[in-house]
Amino acid sequence: MKAVTTRSSRTTEPAAELRRVEKAFAGKMALAGLDLALFRHEFLALLGPNGAGKTTALSLLLGLRKPDRGEALLLGGSPRDEDIRRRIGATPQTSAFPPGLRVREIVAFVSAHYSDPVPESELYERFDLGALAGRQVGGLSGGEQRRLGTALALLGNPEVVFLDEPSTGLDVDSRRLLWMTLRSFHRRGGTVLLTTHYLEEAEALAKRVAVINHGRLVAEGTPEEITGRIGLRRVRFRAAAVPDIEPVARSVFEEGVVTIYTPDSDLLVHRLVEARCGFSELEVLPARLEEAFIVYLGLAFGGGLFVSPRLFPGVLEAMSQCLVSRHIAELAWSAAANEPGPTASWFWLAGYTIVGFLLAGWGYRRDEGKRYR
Repeated sequence: MKAVTTRSSRTTEPAAELRRVEKAFAGKMALAGLDLALFRHEFLALLGPNGAGKTTALSLLLGLRKPDRGEALLLGGSPRDEDIRRRIGATPQTSAFPPGLRVREIVAFVSAHYSDPVPESELYERFDLGALAGRQVGGLSGGEQRRLGTALALLGNPEVVFLDEPSTGLDVDSRRLLWMTLRSFHRRGGTVLLTTHYLEEAEALAKRVAVINHGRLVAEGTPEEITGRIGLRRVRFRAAAVPDIEPVARSVFEEGVVTIYTPDSDLLVHRLVEARCGFSELEVLPARLEEAFIVYLGLAFGGGLFVSPRLFPGVLEAMSQCLVSRHIAELAWSAAANEPGPTASWFWLAGYTIVGFLLAGWGYRRDEGKRYR
């Protein structure tokens, strides 16, 4: 499937880049021709379900693994270059600190590897580590170890920092502290690549989002561009129950508040008034990244069957993606609620799948014919 890409204002020079990268483990493809760029001075959130290839992509950019095919670049050179590696910071998904060492000993050890590190006192204050400085790492909680790992990533005053799910295990206060620190680093000109499963974290921090699934890039753009492209808006109001009106892709009722996801908010509000439903505190809002994430993963799942860039170029491809997205979203939301999906959506997608197979077969035979002419 061709990735849905949008342009946004950013520096054109990449700080890190994967070019048509492939990587397999025991015959299973983790990255399948992935193109991904992290531009200087930007904050990029890399999203995807478990097993999508996020951690593998980071390991290639950090020089921890080599691609089977394609090229990985870091600050214009090889990720394995020692001088380049001194200019970056990273927090892996899991940290393996020596349990017998104290926090201040680990900070001092890592600090000695840099020519201009952050003063240790400043680091302790920035990450609220002062009370932990004398404790052995083995006695820290998982969240405290995550805080220490993120602090070490920023200890060397890096140009670029890679954070693999840094907020996992953090309590609310620690997460807010992390967000403040990362925003401050970015405002001072730092470049950040963040992977996370907390979509509200990506919305709060990132200026650009990239979504990957099955080792392929399926969408990228600003959070607003990505949510805007799925064609849904949220209509929220207080009422005694969910009214029976259309058009509705999904509805939620919680503590007297109705939230409706709709492709046409103006029409829905008009019909809400026409139905003379008692309501108050009406709001019309953009869809959230969570809804877009579900839709794009649905498109990625069906991309090989539903959309072929050769057969649906330009506007036709965009139209086909917009049409299928609503039906996939309806089925995904129904599955999440443990309910049967709408019958019309199942029939519609089944028909589209059959047509996709026929067109894909025709395109393959056409291309094969060209090869042997």
